[in-house]
Amino acid sequence: PLEMCNLACVGCGRIREYKNVMNKMMSVEQAVAAVEESGAPIVSIAGGEPTIHPKIDEIVNELIRRKYFVYCCSNGLLMERVMKKIQPSKYFCWVVHMDGMEKAHDESVDRQGVFKKAIGAIQSALDQGYRVCTNTTLFRGSDVADLHRLFRYMTEMGVEGCMLSPGYD
Repeated sequence: PLEMCNLACVGCGRIREYKNVMNKMMSVEQAVAAVEESGAPIVSIAGGEPTIHPKIDEIVNELIRRKYFVYCCSNGLLMERVMKKIQPSKYFCWVVHMDGMEKAHDESVDRQGVFKKAIGAIQSALDQGYRVCTNTTLFRGSDVADLHRLFRYMTEMGVEGCMLSPGYD
């Protein structure tokens, strides 16, 4: 529903690639119509950062009402404020971006403290009964031992799954 983000991650080309549409946002009606048109039973809401969208809760709640399985991708910084507007559901899952343990993750997103904030959001979501997964971008030279620690930590926290995406050709 938008391309805007509240981070400028090292491996992300979005700031350059989507510069002309960075401030555009789909309406609730446009977003729901796009999902309906796709015919897909599972919807991944990405961005940028979807939790920036002022009506992301309305989009998600309408898709859940229509019994779509919704995966909402987030860096975790604004999740807790949106959680107040979306009830836990078997049709809804937060997908939090995690690129490693604290040092590696904060370097990847180019901001200190993001790892701790994301971990807090994950724990809060789990405590409130939400389904939670993570998504990790693998870069050339990623520290495999650090990623093993991350996946073990996420599993011990109770996340449902850890998805991986290559960040290189």
